[in-house]
Amino acid sequence: ERQLRRGGAEMAGEVRLSLSPVIVAQPIMAVIAELLAEFPALSVPQSRRWTSADVDSHEVDVAVVVVRQPPGHLIGRSGGTMTFAAWASGRVHEQWPDACSWLPSRLQQEIAPDYQVADVAVAGMLDTPELQMAAVRSGLGASLLPCFEARREPELVELPLPRVNAELWVLSHPDSRGVRRIQLLARRLADALQREDFWLAP
Repeated sequence: ERQLRRGGAEMAGEVRLSLSPVIVAQPIMAVIAELLAEFPALSVPQSRRWTSADVDSHEVDVAVVVVRQPPGHLIGRSGGTMTFAAWASGRVHEQWPDACSWLPSRLQQEIAPDYQVADVAVAGMLDTPELQMAAVRSGLGASLLPCFEARREPELVELPLPRVNAELWVLSHPDSRGVRRIQLLARRLADALQREDFWLAP
């Protein structure tokens, strides 16, 4: 079955890609567009996944994830580092921490499960970065957000709480080591992510 999946070293067929919900799609799409122009027989179906679990089960060929520690059993290529911090609307910032809420999230659960904010009420879990951003903009509370995204929102203010750095990784299964189309996409994605300069906060 593994030999059939490999299909030799031909640059044809699918490379199934999953992206962490906090990854900006634009640099990824630029790489895919360049690769498909070079190899028209390729296709790259994409999905949003928080973890690399589907690489283990071969449901996904390449996963771009943001983690504190990448799984050691997969082939990993570093894509750089991303900074996260606690952000709130200006109104919440003025009142902080009195009568304010902390908005936990799937993002926090994945990259900083031990992150704690003392003496603040905890609201309900938010599943996506889009929901987090909308809730914070609406003044529902503060949440751990990617700094590169939050800085684009003029009404948001960073709170005096610890920042968190997490690593971007491009992961594939060891069984795909000889599959050229998978490894070529993984390498180009890692190179493109490392070239971006907005992941880290100043």
